[in-house]
Amino acid sequence: SKAEAEKYHLLTGDRLADELAQDPARAVPVGVDPQDVAEEAPLIEYARRQGYSELPLEDGQRLWRQPLAEWQQQLRLAAFELPITVLNAGDSLSMMLYLENTAPFAHNINVIARVVDAQGKVWIQEERWPWGKPTSTWQPHTIWFDGHTLTMPTNAPPGFYRVEISFFDPETAQLLPGLDLHNN
Repeated sequence: SKAEAEKYHLLTGDRLADELAQDPARAVPVGVDPQDVAEEAPLIEYARRQGYSELPLEDGQRLWRQPLAEWQQQLRLAAFELPITVLNAGDSLSMMLYLENTAPFAHNINVIARVVDAQGKVWIQEERWPWGKPTSTWQPHTIWFDGHTLTMPTNAPPGFYRVEISFFDPETAQLLPGLDLHNN
């Protein structure tokens, strides 16, 4: 009720959009308690209107999250797992990408994962189809998992490196233009 919402400092569905317009939520967790389905409906609707990606979690829980990057308004990086660690020459780095396509692909595209040093030199590069199914078979608004294990060359000098992800269309021999949505 409105009185309970005021007493406990909660937002009701009619105030949610107004309150979050000033400071948008980075993510919206839902499905934690199955009894909250009705109360979560405004949160889910908010997340859908904002274009958030729906990530499945354990036990039926879901996390609606702002995408981190987008390519050609067709493919999003919804999330990633990348350990923050010190790597030595010869060590391997494993990462997981959570990808979402927002429109069908006419043909298959490749993912490119690379490790680049501070001067822009590429030390590792891997190009291939994302895991699972060819991208032309992906259903829109489904999360697709893609993993990579990259091994630092034994001659890599100490320093700072960054991981870059891009997508390549083999039919046109072009990189898909990308946009970093949140500078993460």
